[in-house]
Amino acid sequence: MTIWIRDESIDVAVLALIAKPRRHVAKRNGQPHCLRELIVVDECCMPIRLTLWDEFATRIGPSIEDIIAKTPVLVCRRLKVAYHSGICIATRPSSTIDLVDDSGRAQALRQWFNRNCDVLEELINNDGLSIPLNFRSPMVRPDQAGAHLSQLQRSLRC
Repeated sequence: MTIWIRDESIDVAVLALIAKPRRHVAKRNGQPHCLRELIVVDECCMPIRLTLWDEFATRIGPSIEDIIAKTPVLVCRRLKVAYHSGICIATRPSSTIDLVDDSGRAQALRQWFNRNCDVLEELINNDGLSIPLNFRSPMVRPDQAGAHLSQLQRSLRC
């Protein structure tokens, strides 16, 4: 089980499921900022809200939105962990996000997605919220033999 610590800097590989529209907000300092929220799934089948701030929202956000139907694999580095209605991750100025198609990790995530496509599509159709955003499960991982999301989904209904 992964333990996430507030304000920790983390590196993750995730599948992007949902790209929400870009919007503008004022942060605590009153300055306007641009953001775009993505719903992503990690290897533990946990939907997580990934917030792209400012330059990430305007530069890489549209590229992700253009290919969201292909559930792109994102490799994100130096993201900030936060808690807003559950665990979420967000970019910071030093973050990097790469769209990856050819790495071994990306291929493993893609194979895992293909095995679990029907359940993930249900998650997408429910706007990414059919499983609580703060749910954490070590039960299903792409590197486990025969891992399938329906096992997790059945366990959540109990």
